[in-house]
Amino acid sequence: MRHFNYLLLSLFLLFFAACNTTENQVKTDLFKQIPPQSSYMFKVNKLQALQKTNPLIFDTYLDDTDKEFLRQSGLKLPFAIHILQQNSKIKGFIAIGNMPAIDSVFNGQTTQYEQFDVMQQSFNKKDYYATQINDATFISNKKLFIENIIRDRNDLGQFFNNPNFQKGIKSLDANADMNLISFLSKLKPDAFYKFDLKLKPADFGSWQFFDMVSLEEHIATGLTISETNPGLLQQTFGNIEPQPTTLLNYVPFAVDQSFVLTFDDFDKFLDNLSKSKEYAPNEAVTDKDILDGLTGVNFFRENHNKALVLHLTDVSNFTGEATEKIKEFNNYEIYKFKHSALIKNYFSIIFPDLNLKFYTVIENQVLLTENQAYLEKVLNDIQNHAVLSNSETFKALSAEIPSTSHLLIFKNKLDLKGQKYMMAQTYQIDKDNIFTNLILKNLSGKQHSNLVEQVVSVPLKDLPNAAPQLVYNHHSKYYNIIYQDDQNNLTVLDLTGKTLWQTPLKDQIIGRIHQVDLFRNRKLQYTF
Repeated sequence: MRHFNYLLLSLFLLFFAACNTTENQVKTDLFKQIPPQSSYMFKVNKLQALQKTNPLIFDTYLDDTDKEFLRQSGLKLPFAIHILQQNSKIKGFIAIGNMPAIDSVFNGQTTQYEQFDVMQQSFNKKDYYATQINDATFISNKKLFIENIIRDRNDLGQFFNNPNFQKGIKSLDANADMNLISFLSKLKPDAFYKFDLKLKPADFGSWQFFDMVSLEEHIATGLTISETNPGLLQQTFGNIEPQPTTLLNYVPFAVDQSFVLTFDDFDKFLDNLSKSKEYAPNEAVTDKDILDGLTGVNFFRENHNKALVLHLTDVSNFTGEATEKIKEFNNYEIYKFKHSALIKNYFSIIFPDLNLKFYTVIENQVLLTENQAYLEKVLNDIQNHAVLSNSETFKALSAEIPSTSHLLIFKNKLDLKGQKYMMAQTYQIDKDNIFTNLILKNLSGKQHSNLVEQVVSVPLKDLPNAAPQLVYNHHSKYYNIIYQDDQNNLTVLDLTGKTLWQTPLKDQIIGRIHQVDLFRNRKLQYTF
C-alpha cells in the first residue's frame, strides 16, 4: 500500500510538473513571437484588460470594436497584442496567441501568401485577418501586417535571446491583469504626448516593462532597461541620489505640463551630462556659482508661458547676483535676471529653449519667468493657493507615486480618446535599473464631478455688485475677467490682475455679460 501511494504521488508530481511546464511554455512562446516592428506589446492575462475605457491599452491604435473582437475571438489567455506602425499612415495591431478553433471564427474569404492561408472575418463593419505559424495564431486589423509576419517569420522573437530583455521579462508579474513592453528605440518623440521635454524615447533606454497593477485606477509600475550601453537617463543619474522637493508648491493649477529633475550633487549631474555629445553643456559658460547648492529644477508651461523653479539649499549666492529690482508685488520682490544664457546652457538641452528675464525668491526657491506679467500671475496663484499641490485630484495622484524621484513628468488634462486625464510618470535610477511608475487620474468621470478646483485667483480693487465672469478674448486667445463694481464701473482684467480697460455705466447690468468679435478703438466690445 505504501508503494502504491508513493507511485500515485510520483505520478501526480509528474503531472503537475508537466502542466506547469506547459503553462510557462505558453508564456514564453508569446515572447518568442515578437514582430521586429513592434512599438508596444501588451500581454493580456485577464480579459477585463480589454475593457472599453482603458487608456493604458493606447486607444489611438486599438478601438472598442478591436477590443470586443479580441474578447470574443477565442484566443486563449494569455495572449499578446503588438502595436505596429508601418509609417505615419499605416497603424494597427497584431494579436498573437493560441486559438485551436480558428476556422469557426475566421470563416470568410481565404487567400494564400507564400503558401500560408490568410483568413478574413468581418465584425461590426471592420475586417480582420489571421494566419497560423508553428501552432501560433496571428490576428490583425491590417492584411499587410499578416503578410509581413509570414514574410518575416524567421525574424520573430529576435529580442528573446537578449539577456537584458530576458531580465525585463522576469520582472513582469504574470498575475497582473496586463503587462506592457514599450520598445523605446522604436518610438517617435510624439510618443510622449508632445511634451516640451527634449529627451527622446531612446534616451530613456531600450525597453520599458510595466505591470498594470490597477486597471481601474490606471496605475502601472516597472523597469526600464538598456540593450547594451546605458541610455542618457541612466548615464546622467545612475550615481546620483534623488531628492524630495517642494517644487510643485509653486506650480499653478492651470499648468499644462511640468517636469522635475532632482539630484544630490549638481556638479556630478553636469559632469555626467557633459559625457553626452548631444546634450553636453557649453563649457565656455562658467558663471555657475549662483547655482551652488542646486538640488532640483522644475520646468512648467501654462499656455505659451514658460517658467523654471530652482530649489537651492542656500539662495545667498543667487540673490547676491541680483541686479535691478523692478518692483514689489504681493510682498514679493521682482528682479531682472542677467544670467539667462547660463540657464539656457544647462537646461535648454533638456527643456525647450528658455529666455528667462525675471525672477523672485520664495524661501529656498527661485522662480524665473520669461515675462513680468506671467511672474505676477504665478505669484497671485501662490498667494491665493491656486496651485497644483492644493488640487484634490493631484493629491490623489501624488499619493500613488514615490516621494522622491530623479525625473517626474507631469501632464495636466491629457486627452485620450475624448477622456481627460491627469498623468504623472516618475523615474528612479541606479547603475543597474530604472524604476518607473505611471499613473493616470480620470478628470472626466463622475467621481470628479463634485470637486471644485481653483484655477485662477485675482484680487479685485473694487467691490463687485455681482459675481465676476471669465470671458474668452478672441483677439488674444486668452480669457479675461470682467465685472461691474458697486459704482457701476465695468472693468476688464487679464489673469494677472492687470486692468485692460474700465468704463462707467449708468445702471447695473442685469444678467450675464457676453462677448462679441466687434472692435471699436482697438478694444473688444461686450454685450449684456
